Amino acid sequence: MKQQRINQIILTVLLLVVALFVMTACSSKTYDPDQLQEALQPTGVALGVQMLYNAIGNYGWTMVVFTLLLKVVMLPLEIWQKVSAKKMALEQKALLPLKEAIEKKYGANSQKANEELQKLYKKQGVSMLSSCLPTIITMMVFIFVFSGVNNYSRYRNYTDYTNLYNQYETYYSENIANGMTTSQAVEDAEDRLYVYYTEEIQERWLWINNVWRPDTWEKSMSDFARFAQSVGMSTAGGSSAVGDMQAHYEIVYDAIITNGYDGWNGCLVLPLLCTLLSFLAMWLPQKMDKKQGLDQVQDQQQAATNKSMMVMMPLMMAFFGFVYTGAFAIYITCNYLLNLITTIALRKPVDALAVKSFLKKQEQSQQSKASYKR
Repeated sequence: MKQQRINQIILTVLLLVVALFVMTACSSKTYDPDQLQEALQPTGVALGVQMLYNAIGNYGWTMVVFTLLLKVVMLPLEIWQKVSAKKMALEQKALLPLKEAIEKKYGANSQKANEELQKLYKKQGVSMLSSCLPTIITMMVFIFVFSGVNNYSRYRNYTDYTNLYNQYETYYSENIANGMTTSQAVEDAEDRLYVYYTEEIQERWLWINNVWRPDTWEKSMSDFARFAQSVGMSTAGGSSAVGDMQAHYEIVYDAIITNGYDGWNGCLVLPLLCTLLSFLAMWLPQKMDKKQGLDQVQDQQQAATNKSMMVMMPLMMAFFGFVYTGAFAIYITCNYLLNLITTIALRKPVDALAVKSFLKKQEQSQQSKASYKR
């Protein structure tokens, strides 16, 4: 059983590693500079986010509303998952005396005991797979949303840069036409560009200066190397197009960061909330099951999985909160906060539905046995 527990922990870690790999692959595709405009056009989830953003006008609040809408759509599935998991726990609790008898007869850690337990679960129609479904489905939705938000983030980072540089060119040309020297034209264009950025382009949300950047000590605008990475631009080969874009980007960067605001982009609030709420969202259901005595039905493998997930998931959410945009961290935070709310709010209805379904199955089983005896 000890080896099985280790295997279960390894499988859990592998699941998280695969999720990270898929999410990294979603953001690893690169394009030449002349392909960016067409390649980064929003599609799928990104297009939906853009439409919502056009209606709301602030990306931070767009992510809050997006998360709420997604939660409403997923709520029936979530209820089904919770009822199925609770029903399975009740079925396992009903089989607890038989399980203890098998373990007493063959030894709790013997292979024979495990085989007999599997036969018992199969005979009674208890599927252990249902306990994995919530994690799998949640991970799939998480990856799906990440891909869409990441695509739209690339699009906005690129279009913000192009808008800023085009505006700089307009200011500079106006200044030259008005008789300014080159140095005066550049200085005035940079000053006006910073004002334009703060009034027209900058996406603030509460304490975050730019939701396209992490809620950390990072600057509100990245340097060119990180910008190229964030929009998926290939810099291999050092083409003239890349050199031109770098020169143009550094003009914008100097106007916004060097001559403007170069402090922290955020206050580390969202990364910490991502970590804390993801832990609470996993801890609370287990605490509620323990109160109802349902924790006793967990075998050692399931208990080991739950413990490892309570460590690994918060660490993974902390990674996303610190590395990816504040907008994505808003989604993670709101999603886990809503999970906590629904876990508490749906507790009694879920328990009632699970008990009703469990009793109905028990009644049908007894009727089948009685019919067979006749």
